[in-house]
Amino acid sequence: LSLIIVPLLVCGAIKFNGIKNDINWLFFVLYFFGYLIQSFMEELICRGYLLHRLKERIPVLLAITLSILFFSIWHFDKMFADGLLIGFIGIINLLLISLIFVAITLKSKNIYGATGFHFIWNFALFNIIGLNLSGLETSDSIFQIEAVNKFLTGYSYGIESSFITTIILIIILILVKRNIKMIEIS
Repeated sequence: LSLIIVPLLVCGAIKFNGIKNDINWLFFVLYFFGYLIQSFMEELICRGYLLHRLKERIPVLLAITLSILFFSIWHFDKMFADGLLIGFIGIINLLLISLIFVAITLKSKNIYGATGFHFIWNFALFNIIGLNLSGLETSDSIFQIEAVNKFLTGYSYGIESSFITTIILIIILILVKRNIKMIEIS
């Protein structure tokens, strides 16, 4: 997230307005556990169960594709609220992050790394940084950050529909692939 947030701060697309004084700590803790459960369940269903069951029955590449599509489809509901371009960028980013989760899961042979990455992304973006998450707006975050340039910050959907995120996710995917020597597609 810092690889995305820092360039957005530097170019003025987001503005840091300080630290919130009246944080509702009960909601903060509830969001923590809520996002932990949500991230674990999505990874358990999409990568832990679906991906692994499918790759036993069909070619691995097809299993990966179906797992990614199943994960992605549940995130489409608010993605096109700000137009086709933002929705298209959001889809690309969703497919990229899902592919990263798949690579981590297949290499480690468990869902814990992908779950951790997923959880940190959701919780930190929404409850610490304070930017929109998949079209959801927060008022219970530690930092007060304002999206100044809507195009660079993905409009109402959030940085998940930002082309800056696309660039960073491509770099991460290349590094993940290079560092773990990606799985053999058979």
